Parts: sequence; C-alpha cells; structure tokens
Amino acid sequence: MVGAIKMTDFESYLEQIMQQIRDLRDADFHVCPADSDDTQECTCNNFDLVIDKVDELRHHHNYPR
Repeated sequence: MVGAIKMTDFESYLEQIMQQIRDLRDADFHVCPADSDDTQECTCNNFDLVIDKVDELRHHHNYPR
C-alpha cells in the first residue's frame, strides 16, 4: 500500500526503479543501433523517458508523510 510508505522510503524505492532502468539501458545486451547501424532508430531515449516520468512522480506527486 503506497500510503503506508514513508516519503523517504518511497523516494528511495523510486530511485531504485530509476537505477534499474538505467542499468537496463546501459546493459551489454542492449545495443544502441545508432552505434552500429544507422538504419534503425536508437531506443535509448525510450528508457530515458521512463526515467523522467518516474522522477516526475517522485518530485511532484503529493504522498502523505
């Protein structure tokens, strides 16, 4: 239950999620096509967009303290 989580715990949890997304983006199995093949679109920005959304939630959503 989200309301039962302290603000600092919730922020920490969201930061962990953001780091996991960064790790997936930077993992060896994720090959950026822009680095190897100019005919495909780079998907790195898709990871960054999700990180930005989680960060926005962390900063702007009003959770009970």
